[in-house]
Amino acid sequence: MFGNALVASAAMLCLVSAPIPAQSLKFTAPSDAAGLDARMPALAEAALAHYHEADEAKRLDTLFRLQMAAGHWADADRTLDKLRARLAVGDDPQGRATDVQYQILVRARLLEAAEGVPFETAFTRVFHQIMDPMDNRAAALAARGLEADRFPVGISLHVPVTENLEAALARAKGKSELSMADAVALVRAWQVASAYRTLDATAPRLVDEDDHRRYVIEEKLVPIDGAGGVCALIVRPRTAAPLPSPVSTINPGVAETALSCDPPEPPCARLFVKVLSNTRASCPRTASPPPMAAPACA
Repeated sequence: MFGNALVASAAMLCLVSAPIPAQSLKFTAPSDAAGLDARMPALAEAALAHYHEADEAKRLDTLFRLQMAAGHWADADRTLDKLRARLAVGDDPQGRATDVQYQILVRARLLEAAEGVPFETAFTRVFHQIMDPMDNRAAALAARGLEADRFPVGISLHVPVTENLEAALARAKGKSELSMADAVALVRAWQVASAYRTLDATAPRLVDEDDHRRYVIEEKLVPIDGAGGVCALIVRPRTAAPLPSPVSTINPGVAETALSCDPPEPPCARLFVKVLSNTRASCPRTASPPPMAAPACA
């Protein structure tokens, strides 16, 4: 009797102490972008079924991305609500702005499906619903998020969207299944790249309109004896109060966006004017001056 009990106890101990095999998901990397777009929703769906994370903030951040990649827009919206409620505490503008780009995109998809309107129409409506009530500081940071992939390599604000996706695909190449960690990393990288493909086609015009609604943006030639003049891009909040004005001077041919990130927080969202200047004989008219509130220095 005691022998049988000892054998049973030993067997139970072995079961408890045996390592649990790591979860792996079947996936073969396709050879082209269209194939990747076709396969990612299924991989996201499989990852959703097994994803666990003890840290709640990390869990929510990954969960909404998996839900977006799988096309579960309503679930993603609820998850984003929970995540952004955790981030938007106190008077932190960055917390209020984080992941706004994804919430706009998700709600635009929901509106498109619910009302049968074109996606661009839905995106424009949701953009205004979310962005218009925001204060200038939070809106500036949100606008940077909406155009985060447009900063060139070499600038501190550059987000390596393409690089991250290529690295995740490289880890998947030649395999027939992925570890849970690699699968989640690949879905996250694809979700970001896919989102910004859509945002690049819809957000820039709306961000530019929002900048001009919030700020007066002027380009003026300031004459200088013997030097032709200084071409100044002046950006100031639409307020009647006089404001101090720090000036950044750059040489012709230097990318203005590369020099407009100091201070790192958008200056025009605070109580002074941002002026960028070039030493030139004339001011070439730009179709869309780099917005100082966002995204250039946001």
